Amino acid sequence: MKSIKILTFGNSYSKDAHAWLPRILKSTGYDDVVIGHICNGGCNINNHWSNVDDDTTNDFHAFCSIDNNGTLERYFTSETLSLIDAYKLTIKAYEWDYVIIQHGPNHIEKRETYTHLRDLLDFIKDNLESKKAKFLF
Repeated sequence: MKSIKILTFGNSYSKDAHAWLPRILKSTGYDDVVIGHICNGGCNINNHWSNVDDDTTNDFHAFCSIDNNGTLERYFTSETLSLIDAYKLTIKAYEWDYVIIQHGPNHIEKRETYTHLRDLLDFIKDNLESKKAKFLF
């Protein structure tokens, strides 16, 4: 059985990609496809960090979901759980093969929106169940 587990930190663009990704992966021979998604509309790296930083006053109304072979297995929102807890539960849910960091569409050229990239990566690494995950940007 060919398996893949992908977790994405993104925004509406990654949400669009995730609508197609499971079918694409299945068509290439994957039998077991698990897609985790931590999503905030228009979110950039610093916004994701702000969602888990203890000192944050921002609330970007994130949602975190896991699609396990076409079944919505877990779904957390900022209304049902604190953002830091939702992020941690989603990160810890599986031994992810890939973690994708997708930057905000209107921020890619703005250096100041990357200032917390190292903080976000460290947070993710500290909460991963497995250290085998490969990071993609």
